[in-house]
Amino acid sequence: MIIMKKTRHHSFLGFVSLRMIFSAAVALFLAAGCGDSGPKGLGLQETPAMLYKSFRASTPGAHEGKAPELAADVDLSPMLPAPGNQGMIGSCTAWTTAYACKSYQENAERGWGVADNKHIFSPSYIYNQINNGSDSGAALEDAVMVVIKSGCATLDSMPYTQDLRVQPSLAAKTEAANYKAVSFARVDATNPAAVKEKLNSGHPVLIGMMVYENFQTYTGGVYSSIKGNLIGGHAMCVVGYDEGKHAFKIINSWSTAWGEGGYAWIHYDIFVKYVPVCLVLYDEVTYSPVVPSVPVNVEASLGTYADKIEVTWERAENAESYEVFRSLSETENFTKIAVTKGTRYIDSKGLKTGTHYYYAIKGINGEKESSLSETASGFAGKIQNIIGIPLDVEGLFDFGIIYLSWKKTPDINGYNVYAFDPEKETYVMIGSTRNPAYKDDREHAPGTTAWYVITAFTANDESQPSRALSVDIPAPQKPEEPVMIDAPRDLTASQGDHEDRIALKWKSSEGADEYTVFCWNEKTETWDSVGETTDTEFEDKQPARTLAYYAVAGKNDRISGERSQSVSGFTKGYTKEEPAVYDDKDYYDDRELEDKDYKDEDLYVDDREQPEPKPVTDAFFDTKEEQEEFFDSKEEQEEFFDSKEDEEKFFGTKKEEEDFFGGTEGFFD
Repeated sequence: MIIMKKTRHHSFLGFVSLRMIFSAAVALFLAAGCGDSGPKGLGLQETPAMLYKSFRASTPGAHEGKAPELAADVDLSPMLPAPGNQGMIGSCTAWTTAYACKSYQENAERGWGVADNKHIFSPSYIYNQINNGSDSGAALEDAVMVVIKSGCATLDSMPYTQDLRVQPSLAAKTEAANYKAVSFARVDATNPAAVKEKLNSGHPVLIGMMVYENFQTYTGGVYSSIKGNLIGGHAMCVVGYDEGKHAFKIINSWSTAWGEGGYAWIHYDIFVKYVPVCLVLYDEVTYSPVVPSVPVNVEASLGTYADKIEVTWERAENAESYEVFRSLSETENFTKIAVTKGTRYIDSKGLKTGTHYYYAIKGINGEKESSLSETASGFAGKIQNIIGIPLDVEGLFDFGIIYLSWKKTPDINGYNVYAFDPEKETYVMIGSTRNPAYKDDREHAPGTTAWYVITAFTANDESQPSRALSVDIPAPQKPEEPVMIDAPRDLTASQGDHEDRIALKWKSSEGADEYTVFCWNEKTETWDSVGETTDTEFEDKQPARTLAYYAVAGKNDRISGERSQSVSGFTKGYTKEEPAVYDDKDYYDDRELEDKDYKDEDLYVDDREQPEPKPVTDAFFDTKEEQEEFFDSKEEQEEFFDSKEDEEKFFGTKKEEEDFFGGTEGFFD
């Protein structure tokens, strides 16, 4: 935690010396007691204006997508526990953050209710970790940071107590790790619509309000004016609004005997004037600690600063924080010196000028931690006027240009940029710049890697090179080769199982994202699509006939595959004998088929009624004269057929044969 001096302000926003007010209020409370109409516990420390302005500003719809339209009224209080009582200690920020906000968030996420202490979160868990052992209150951001960093325990694990020194047990800390927040942002309290938007999206809003004497005696209605002296700063949680009342609904921590059962309505005008701190805390919806990646690219400054060493590294995946280790040896005796949320650490602890120190970093996620990173060496102070080395060099390839950037080095005139020349097998200087950035617009071969180092220089000297940086130049993307899709296998169709539909099933084809189902159309003699599906099942709910023939083909966004072998299916009640089916290996029966009979190159089904054979004379000759001219003699007729059976099959009857010949001549040479 960064400790900052809390300066005193007497501005329109009400930033005053809350510590002074709080101390006076405590003395007043001790003298007056804590009746329902008497003084109440406060405890909000001021947040310096510049620090508050540096907090990330919330935006409409942040963390929940598109900002919804504002309702006329919103009330989140049914999801909260009954208002509690902080007593006479200054724990209001913890009550606001843990008891109100966190209890609401976990109930909204898990739907487990707030009927018992296992589902209500402990103010003591937060307050006792930020009060430094004394009852001096706390800033609101300090309270929310506890939830972000370590979570919050329930009242079941850490009951609320007036003892400021009780610290969370290991069991409480373990439980707390399951209930974290991910971040917070400031909300513009001078814009009621911004606060309403958060409430409308289901987010309670944490506020610090300047409290006057008549607020302590509030009994109900809309609080629309201030009376009496300023008592101090107080943290509360906004849980709703009502446009009819022109007021926000807040849950307080002064018991159900105060206000409207522990709640109050604060008019928009009062809210705008007397709420200097307004935050939204974003919940971590799921918490599943995993082992973080090892931090990489650890760097340490080499004489850049006279009395400190700057250590930097890249953010590690799944790491919520980092532990910094230091040693005088490159390989052993590392001691943890710091924990930080960021990827930069300034070491100024007992450094000796000119002595090399070695640093390594661990990534931390809850109870999980990575192994130590590779080491980096650094030193403080000027050794023979050594110039600081540029740190945090980064590169980006974009539209043929490589953009380089790095952290500014103090007390130098400029920087030299070096690129590795594969032909010369060395780094060559390609340019200089006064700014910590450079644009390399030279031609770069696709599919190669460019390497760079940066140095800083003064009028008389040049630093050691930075850590080498590689930038990949992408190769042109080749179009993907089409992937062949095999025909689906084992296609089956229901056999009278349904009255009004025919069900199909098949095995999937590799490379197919979906399937087209075809049905044979007798009239057009074509395969017509009857539907598409991503499954390997399909129902034809409007079959054209009681008996139908189907095939299936797979496809993806690039190609379509071959059709499967076709199968027949029929609806309930179909009794007609199934016609013969011929595949491409058995294409013909005893008679020839005309071209129009070839219905599919893989399969032929002939379900026509077969006519009785006609007499061959009728089949071969239109007239008697043609018949008489067919053979010259009886001998030629006998030579024409291989057997008597073939002759009889050809002519049909003996009489037809006798009528066929006689007086004919000139048919054969």
